[in-house]
Amino acid sequence: AERSMTIGKTNARCPIQAECEKKCTYVGRELECPYYYNNARPGAEIDDQEKYAFAADGLLILPAASQQELTDEGNALRHCVSTYGKKHANGKTAIFFIRRKNMPRKSFYTLELDERKLTVQQNRGLRNCPRTPEVRACEDLWLSWVRAGAPRDSAGKPICRKAVQPSTA
Repeated sequence: AERSMTIGKTNARCPIQAECEKKCTYVGRELECPYYYNNARPGAEIDDQEKYAFAADGLLILPAASQQELTDEGNALRHCVSTYGKKHANGKTAIFFIRRKNMPRKSFYTLELDERKLTVQQNRGLRNCPRTPEVRACEDLWLSWVRAGAPRDSAGKPICRKAVQPSTA
């Protein structure tokens, strides 16, 4: 994979910067970087997005790590999430994947979070289908945890209250 030769700087946000051996010209826009796009993988995600990774009631909520993941998600669920790459990379929106714990690689639902307002903009499944009650309950629990500052215990597990009323949105 080729990367811009423009003089840049070291990118502390990029977990694979050392591998590409070039100065970064994509600080704050990592998903636009061709090297990151082609080489991002589990365990090499952008740190500030990982803070919202979550598991509860048989579901996982995971941050999108690359443009390729957004493209794959859009293809699998037949919706337009791949077009959100630049907005996601620039911090204008945050995209998360909802998966079943027993099938973590299989696309299930895609969630868009407004990180400034801490509100869910949309959460869609196959062909833009709406959330199931199970997905909505997990989303509500996750969102209350995010709004509480995404606290974790000493083992790194989310600390959240189970008594959450489902949203009506």
